[in-house]
Amino acid sequence: MKLNKKVRKFAYASTVVVGALTPYLISGGIVKAETPQDNPVETSEERTGNGIPEDLQETYLAQIPDTLPDQIRSSKFTPRMIAPATNNGYYFSYNPFHLSGYGMPNCTAYAWGRAYEILGSRPKLSLGNANQWWGYNAGKYASGKTPRVGSVVCWGSPAGGGYGHVAVVEEVNGDTLTISESSWGGFFFRTRKINKNNMGAGFQGYLYLGDFSATPPPVNLPPKNSEQPISSGINYETHVSKVGWMNNVAEGALSGSTGYGLAVEALRISSGTASINSAIRYRAHVQSIGWQDWKKSGQVAGTTGQSKRVEAIQIRLNNGVSDYYDIEYRAHVQNIGWQGWVKNDQVAGTTGESKRIEAIQIKLVPKKSFQGSSNPSNTDFSYRSHVQDFGWLGYVENNSISGTVGISKRLEAFELLYKGRKENIQIEGHVQGIGWQTNLGTAGITGQGKRLEAVKINLKNDLSEKYTVKYRVHVQGIGWQEWRSEGEMAGTTGQARRIEAIQFQFIHSE
Repeated sequence: MKLNKKVRKFAYASTVVVGALTPYLISGGIVKAETPQDNPVETSEERTGNGIPEDLQETYLAQIPDTLPDQIRSSKFTPRMIAPATNNGYYFSYNPFHLSGYGMPNCTAYAWGRAYEILGSRPKLSLGNANQWWGYNAGKYASGKTPRVGSVVCWGSPAGGGYGHVAVVEEVNGDTLTISESSWGGFFFRTRKINKNNMGAGFQGYLYLGDFSATPPPVNLPPKNSEQPISSGINYETHVSKVGWMNNVAEGALSGSTGYGLAVEALRISSGTASINSAIRYRAHVQSIGWQDWKKSGQVAGTTGQSKRVEAIQIRLNNGVSDYYDIEYRAHVQNIGWQGWVKNDQVAGTTGESKRIEAIQIKLVPKKSFQGSSNPSNTDFSYRSHVQDFGWLGYVENNSISGTVGISKRLEAFELLYKGRKENIQIEGHVQGIGWQTNLGTAGITGQGKRLEAVKINLKNDLSEKYTVKYRVHVQGIGWQEWRSEGEMAGTTGQARRIEAIQFQFIHSE
């Protein structure tokens, strides 16, 4: 009979072996005699096989790679006691039965995929009906009548017809076997126990895929990295296949693993600085899902518990923080290694190549020049600030803001010049741990990590006759204060609050 893959009817054997506890065969399953039949086949014309039509077998087999490099396998035999997930390539996307329309539920589709999973390479098993597997083997694998873990157990067709059945031996405990199986047109997956001395009608024997009885070498897994304290900059963690969540790392450290062939499955990113923390956005391109939605600080991008690899990531900064920082990152990719650094919403990793990210590095980099010009004005007032992590910013002019707002960085010093000179500009600055200092055109200290907390500014001599100066500061926990002038204090003392930015207005006298 020519098989038609479009026909998908239940294919039960037509006879029941006598005996209340004696198994009888269905196409793709062995059940106890008292188990009721569902929609039994009435005539042989209604039956269809559970294998791929012979004229199509080579076509579909040619689509199956010898190995699946992106599929993580255990180095030891692990009994399968739960159904395979639909993203498991052995049973679905790289299974010839599935590709040809004869996928699970089907005993042959399941047993072929299980053998592929056990071996880690394409099995030399029949693509035909289950009752053809024993004869097809013909020395490809050792065979016999003694059950072994990891072997394929075969049943032919009993006297009443049918298409046989195949299953996989998961455990052997004395005379009791635990097998895993699927059923054509019936159950998707199940495990059950049977007695090796009562295998039922049509039993042929076992195909030995290998010897899985020896104790395997220990699995070589990467250690979890040493946990780093939460940084005021960028912090991140990765969830690694077979390991779980790695510990927190910061500022360019490696998270994940290299040299183990393990996929990053998820990540989360945060900052110890509130303003930066609220600005972080990131997303992951995940196996069989594609690009996920953007995540906020601390949220999980990727998946856990689904064995899906992260293939690419994007990271960016919102809320004006991108005016001050670049977020730079790179990925260690399967068969590629470390890629080059990218930044600010660019893609690290690959898409469309089925390659796993194995490790990442992320760092927050202050922008080298985001404010003002490199030289002071030679015709008017100009000023610049020295800011935590950024150093000296560029010179700005009348009514412009110098410093930063919204990223919690201390202003450590500033300069105020008229036509490039500091004379006739008296500045008093209150510095953390030091108190008030008086200088011409300068306030604060650089190189000691001390915050500037308050200022007083006076113009002297001819300059005071030509101009009135107004100034205000942006203070930690307060924001912008009111405008001050002519030696009034802007900022705070005794409150340990940093100045973060300063703004000047210069009013020409009439």
